[in-house]
Amino acid sequence: MAFFTRQRLTTLALALSGAVLFYLLGLPLPFLFGPMFVCLIGALSGAEMQSLGIIETIFRTILGVAAGASITPEIATQIPTMAVSLITLPVFVFAVAAASYPLMRRSFGFDKVTSYYSAMPGGLQDLIIFGEEAGANMRALALVHATRVLFIVSITPIILASFWAVDLTARPGVPSTETPATQMLLFVICGLGGWQIAKRLRVFGASIIGPMILTATLSILGVVTQRPPAEMIWAAQCPGSALMGPNRLCCTNTVQGFISRIQHD
Repeated sequence: MAFFTRQRLTTLALALSGAVLFYLLGLPLPFLFGPMFVCLIGALSGAEMQSLGIIETIFRTILGVAAGASITPEIATQIPTMAVSLITLPVFVFAVAAASYPLMRRSFGFDKVTSYYSAMPGGLQDLIIFGEEAGANMRALALVHATRVLFIVSITPIILASFWAVDLTARPGVPSTETPATQMLLFVICGLGGWQIAKRLRVFGASIIGPMILTATLSILGVVTQRPPAEMIWAAQCPGSALMGPNRLCCTNTVQGFISRIQHD
């Protein structure tokens, strides 16, 4: 059976068109929310879509590499000055989870695993991946976090631009043309190598955690000297944002499944 089925090609076409559309319109996070929005329209219109399988996982490793590369020697030396923030962060996470878990469990009727991962604050793609591996209900989990992130991203740009004059059009990294070939090779090695090492060690969320730890180690040692180029990060955002839900189908199947569940309850 051919890997690039009609459903996968449809998914790719919708995701890419969404990314381009949002980019041209100057909207926030175009390569994350563009594919999600257009796949939403496509799914509700009856388009058949399918997960990219191993390709999606490979792109996911780039997110781990980007996170690990952000931990530089300079950041490590600044840790003492971040003491208050580092101490406050676990308290904040616990408070949010403690307030959200009963809502998910009792009001929405989710199972314990789904309630736990729905209540946790964090990256949309990371929590979707971890929740899937833990056996959460992907329809509910993807819908909860997609709604949360969409709400935050709708309000945050206004606050950042109005009060702190943050440039929301800044690239997430340097252009690939300014990235040395040796660094590009290291990104590939850290991504694929870290993923396989973590997978063999049965690490939870291996495709993100493994690359992140390996890249962070090499970054602190001064071997990795920059984050992946903007093009790599943009490419990594598309598959994960377009394909979320049961059996890793398009995120919007999540909406359809959730609506169906409400109608039957």
